[in-house]
Amino acid sequence: MKPTTDPNPIIVEEAAHWAVRLDDDDLQGAEKSELAAWLCQSPQHVQELLVAASVLAGCAALDPERSISIDELLSEKAPEVIPLMTRERKRGDPFRGFWRSVSENRVAAAIPLILVLALGALVVAGVLDLGLWGKDARVYATAVGEQRSVALDDGSVVHLNTRSRVAVDFSGAARVASLLDGEAVFKVARDAQRPFKVHAGDTLVEVRGTEFNVRLYHRAATITVLEGRVAVSTTGLSRAVGPEGGSPEAVIVAAGNQAVVSGDGRITAHTEADLEKALSWRTRRLIFRSDPLGAVVDEFNRYNRMEIVVADDALALTSISGVFSADDPDSLLEFLATSGKAQVTRVGRDRAIVQAATER
Repeated sequence: MKPTTDPNPIIVEEAAHWAVRLDDDDLQGAEKSELAAWLCQSPQHVQELLVAASVLAGCAALDPERSISIDELLSEKAPEVIPLMTRERKRGDPFRGFWRSVSENRVAAAIPLILVLALGALVVAGVLDLGLWGKDARVYATAVGEQRSVALDDGSVVHLNTRSRVAVDFSGAARVASLLDGEAVFKVARDAQRPFKVHAGDTLVEVRGTEFNVRLYHRAATITVLEGRVAVSTTGLSRAVGPEGGSPEAVIVAAGNQAVVSGDGRITAHTEADLEKALSWRTRRLIFRSDPLGAVVDEFNRYNRMEIVVADDALALTSISGVFSADDPDSLLEFLATSGKAQVTRVGRDRAIVQAATER
């Protein structure tokens, strides 16, 4: 299959990450499932992982003593690294040069695993229903701190939060969108003949005309309904998506309510959702109500290039409440420093270490 668009740099970077993990030869069961889920999100994921594996295997052949640390090079995330490695390859032949790699290279040995995970995940997870094989599928993405709105062909609108990606395909009998990462509000135009389906990991949301927010975080999905009603179900890698989408155990969520789907597929419905908190990102505010500091820091890191690191596990569980500007991580650091519970150490301009305050 030939790609219809230029390679997405975010997907290329993620593929490089997975290639390095396979090269380390330490993928556990849960991580293999995560890799399979990532592969089934789009055929481009499969192709880019095979390309990244080929590049890494070729580097090992050129440097048999491994004096060059591929892991360190990729971890730097320099903008020129990925284009430099992929610029001259032929897009139609992702295997080009791969079989020249040394037999001892672990990425080469992992290719059967990649193919098994890819094919198994694509078949079992119902990728045909996702529509991502269609020639009209398009991927929209936002960078760090960026937000954007996308008007779809049917009159629907998708509002993307920072560091978010959504794939959209209207080529089949249904209107299908897949939230690959991050968060988005879907304002769906009504169409009685074609349901609108949103996949977020193993979660499936189906509507015909309504407005709702979907957040995908650590494989868990949170669906907050603003208008109308939605049907929330789980697909899972162990169960194919039916022709109507979803399972018989679908939960109906009405306006003002919320459903949380955990990583293991459990659906918990909540009435009277905190809509102000769920939608505060639309005004670039972050509202926390007794949230653990670790989650608060993760949220700030999504919006800013400054990285905040909590270096104390106990401190990461400390509850934080407050309203902050998403673009002002310094306000959080100042709040923590003056609370008496934490001390902040700056490392250059783009990194801050938060540790438990020492007793005096």
